[in-house]
Amino acid sequence: MDFSSIISLEELATNSLRRHANYCFLAPRSLAKRVDPTTLIPAEVERMQLFKFEADRERFLVAHGLKRIILSNILECSPQEIPLVFGPGNKPYLRDGQCHFNLSHSGNWIVMMISCETEVGIDVEQPNASGEVPFSMVSHPNDDLHSTLKTAEQQFYASWTLKEAMSKWDGRGLDRPFNEIRLEATSGNTYRGYHEGTIWHARHATLGDGAHIAYASANPLQVFHLAVS
Repeated sequence: MDFSSIISLEELATNSLRRHANYCFLAPRSLAKRVDPTTLIPAEVERMQLFKFEADRERFLVAHGLKRIILSNILECSPQEIPLVFGPGNKPYLRDGQCHFNLSHSGNWIVMMISCETEVGIDVEQPNASGEVPFSMVSHPNDDLHSTLKTAEQQFYASWTLKEAMSKWDGRGLDRPFNEIRLEATSGNTYRGYHEGTIWHARHATLGDGAHIAYASANPLQVFHLAVS
């Protein structure tokens, strides 16, 4: 998962994205200083203002600002006119089904996955400073992880992000027990996940500061990875 391709926030708002491509966007929380709050709809601004801590407000602003900037680019409409509805697990969808997307944020990072082919789920996790790794919550007895994950912390956060991305794929999120999802390492940094007859294809990466990111879909996808600056 290579984020060497960089696009500025300003380019993202003006340059056309490929309509039928699959994208994974990675953005830092520091972009909050440059995201115009009026990009959000009033209900989102109200939600943002309810957060007690500035860091939470910044993550929310970047996540939902990017959501509206990117989707308005692809749909060729204003950011406030995106036709969103909510499905199972309160997962947002486009009413006309033109494309699928998912958001996640943690620590210093915000990620967004978008596909015009299929449903997607994504997760990013900044490791807990306490170092606690409750494997019983996430580990299936037959999990098979890549050998590049050397430490218990790396194995835990890789498993967590992969399984949360898989579970967010259909809106179930934390309602699907992660320790019932079985991971199978495949080529490179990819995985397959199995649960109750569902099979996911997923990709995992560790960022330079130790944060973990993973995305999942029902079909293997060719994805463009873009870092937003």
